[in-house]
Amino acid sequence: MKLVYPGGDTGTQNRFTALRSFKVLACTASATVDCSNTADYRTVYTSAKDAFPSVRPRPVAPDLTMRSFTIPRTTATHLRLEVAASQCTGGPDYAGQRTNDPNVPTDCTTGSAISGQVRAADFQVFAR
Repeated sequence: MKLVYPGGDTGTQNRFTALRSFKVLACTASATVDCSNTADYRTVYTSAKDAFPSVRPRPVAPDLTMRSFTIPRTTATHLRLEVAASQCTGGPDYAGQRTNDPNVPTDCTTGSAISGQVRAADFQVFAR
């Protein structure tokens, strides 16, 4: 069974499109701010570059599983997850030419049709 969300991504996915690093942005709605504009948000957390680490030959499931991150105490009505890098674009093991054959591109960012795609399954926030 395949779930399809209206207006959502219905394409295939692979481990290289998984999230590697990210930012969390916050907005507090008010009478003059409805949090619909990017400018309404401020960065409250920036993950490490390898928040979801992986190494050659490819990202594996244990590297991509759910993790917890503690962000500074933040008051907000809206939060947004912003992608910093995918496994493809942020993984140093997937950057550059890795073979002697220039006809076989191995740089994930420039040699892959999926380099601009990123997928994250969940973004959950818990208050303490």
